[in-house]
Amino acid sequence: MRLTLLLFLLIVFPISAQELPSASEGLIDLRSWDGQGTLLLNGDYEFYWQAHLTSREFLLGRTPQPEYLSIPGVWNDKQIAEQTLEGHGYATYRLNLLLPSVQSYALKLPDIGTAYRLFVDGEEVVSIGQVGNSAVTSKPRYYPTVVTFEPTRTRVELIFHVSNFHYRLAGIWLPIRFGTEANIERQVENTRALNMLLFGAIIIIGFYNLALFTLRRDDPSPLYLGIFCPLLSARLLSVDERYLTRLVELPFEWFIRVEYGSWMLALSAFAAYLRSTIPAEFPSPIAWIISIPVVAGVLFVLVTEPDVSSHAVPYFQLLTVGSMLAAVVAFVLAIAHKREGALLLTMGFAALFYTAANDILVNMDVIDTPLMLDTGLVIFIFLQSLLISYRFTRSFKMIEFQSASLRAANVQLHTQEKLRRQAEDESEKMSGRIQLSQKMESIEKLIAGTQPHIAGS
Repeated sequence: MRLTLLLFLLIVFPISAQELPSASEGLIDLRSWDGQGTLLLNGDYEFYWQAHLTSREFLLGRTPQPEYLSIPGVWNDKQIAEQTLEGHGYATYRLNLLLPSVQSYALKLPDIGTAYRLFVDGEEVVSIGQVGNSAVTSKPRYYPTVVTFEPTRTRVELIFHVSNFHYRLAGIWLPIRFGTEANIERQVENTRALNMLLFGAIIIIGFYNLALFTLRRDDPSPLYLGIFCPLLSARLLSVDERYLTRLVELPFEWFIRVEYGSWMLALSAFAAYLRSTIPAEFPSPIAWIISIPVVAGVLFVLVTEPDVSSHAVPYFQLLTVGSMLAAVVAFVLAIAHKREGALLLTMGFAALFYTAANDILVNMDVIDTPLMLDTGLVIFIFLQSLLISYRFTRSFKMIEFQSASLRAANVQLHTQEKLRRQAEDESEKMSGRIQLSQKMESIEKLIAGTQPHIAGS
């Protein structure tokens, strides 16, 4: 399945070939690197299961024969001495770097599941969480960070002590980025600035759509898009750079609940939005097929520990993929049926799909480009807001036109009523004249009939 997904993405996603240095048997040669940009320290690291070894032990040769583990990757399902590893346990990773020169360098460290310490040439430079050899002695934590070091020689030893007893997956599951101190800091600052910009844009668009719904409640699509936005914002704060860990002190299990819950609920809000926007192509049964598992998933995440709830992730990944496929079919049908706004919907979804494909390929170590899913989400939300605004404006203009037509009709009706009353008045006056004329005629006849008698007498 992984190969099929990769082939599919390679077909639809343009990729330029590039050669990057890679670690082999715990050694990565960077001597030909020109110092520009940053590099990913990917490849085969030395791996020692159920041991936390020190630099001195390696120096004295008091270590067992190493296994090798590809990074980024988890140690789950790795075979060691006819033993298949599970997520729980602890281990040592070791990587030696051959550097082009002696100067100040830095490492951009991602999440490492789920607690670790890093030693550079035997000196501890960072400790995240509490590393231990059991669930009692260890404490999980997510906290991506940057560490700097200035080696005294061109060969540098990195040793990671890692432990995990609180999550389904374990190990160095994301790439470690290496570069000069200035380049790493510049890249981190740019990434954080972009993420904050995207976060602010999503929040503003969300409030805008909620305001539109309060003004016109007969169309629920702004409500669903308005709910979708803060859920995405919560997820943006809880993944990648994990800004939420810097804003509030949350226990690890509640941090995971925010991460998973926001993702699941956003999926349901997305389905509800499509149902309200293109109901003929994305009918209610499909939205319910998506939303019912979401409700069950959120409850499951709330009542279980991350070690258990994380097992639901693959199923919701499948549900997410299925939802996107259903959306693709709905957009194609909407364009074929010439639905209003179908083109904007499809353009937004295309941006979302493109950036999602980019991130998948980056995580699969196929390409080395920035993660762009958040940008794709902003483009998608922005285009959907344009569609909702257009519909709102069109409805407002329609109401104005109908009001003007009603006022004109009222004026015409008032004029007709006035003319009718004038006609009735004239008719009554004419009727009075006729009656008066008839009376006068009768009187004249009466007078004419009595005149001979008077003359005879």
